[in-house]
Amino acid sequence: MLEPLFPDVDSWTVQEGLTFTVLQNLLQTRIHVTGKGEKFYVPPHWHAADDENRIVLKGRLLVIQDAVHRVVEPDDGICFTRRGVVHCIESFPGEELILEETATAPEDQKTFFFRNLGAPGMLKSPIGVMQVMYYGDTYAKLPTGCRWLERPLVVVVGGWMASMLGYTLPQDGPEEIPSRKERIESSTVLKQNSTNTLRAPNLAREFQISSLSFQQRPCNTNRASPTLDNTSYLLRTDVESC
Repeated sequence: MLEPLFPDVDSWTVQEGLTFTVLQNLLQTRIHVTGKGEKFYVPPHWHAADDENRIVLKGRLLVIQDAVHRVVEPDDGICFTRRGVVHCIESFPGEELILEETATAPEDQKTFFFRNLGAPGMLKSPIGVMQVMYYGDTYAKLPTGCRWLERPLVVVVGGWMASMLGYTLPQDGPEEIPSRKERIESSTVLKQNSTNTLRAPNLAREFQISSLSFQQRPCNTNRASPTLDNTSYLLRTDVESC
C-alpha cells in the first residue's frame, strides 16, 4: 500500500488529472496521473550529461528507450535511463499512475527547466521551448533520425538565436551553463559518494508555474522518503536500462 506524502510537500497541477510533487529530496519528483484527464506523455528526447531513474509506485508506465518498448509496473523496481539514450514515457488512458523520477542534474537546472517550461504560453513558443531545452540539457529526437543535428539545433536556436531575437525566459537562468564534461564529472562524484545522503542547500525557493505558487523547501536529511531510500534510488546506476 502506498504510504501518504508528508503534509509539507510541494505540489501543483499541470493539467486536469496530472499533478507534479517535489519530495523532500529536491531532485526527486512524484508524478500522479488520475486517469480522468489526458494521458501523461513525454515525447522522445535525450540528455547529454544526465542519467535518470524512474520507479512506478502504482499503475503502469510505457517506457520506450532506443525503440525498445517496455511496460513498467511496481514489481519491476528501478528503471534506469542512461545519458544519451533516446527515451519517451507515457501513461495508459483511463488508468491511474503514480511515478517517481530522479535525475542527476544539478538542482538549479532541474527547477529552472520545469518552472520555465510550465510558464503561461511557453509551450506555444517553439523558440522559447528551444531556449528552455538549451538550459535544461534536453534534446528532442528529430523525426528524420538525424542524431548529429539534434544537439546543434538546440544550441543554435535555443542558445544563440533566442538571445539575438530578444527572447527572455520568465525565470532567470544560471549565469553560466556547465560544460558536458563538467556535468559528467559532477555526476560521477555523486555516484562515488552514494553512501552519503544528498543534502540540499538551506535555502527555500519560490516561483510561479502558470497561476500557481510553487515553493521548494530545504531537504530534511533526517526524514527519508516514505516509499524508498533516497540515496539508493538517486544514485544507483548498477541496474539494466529498461
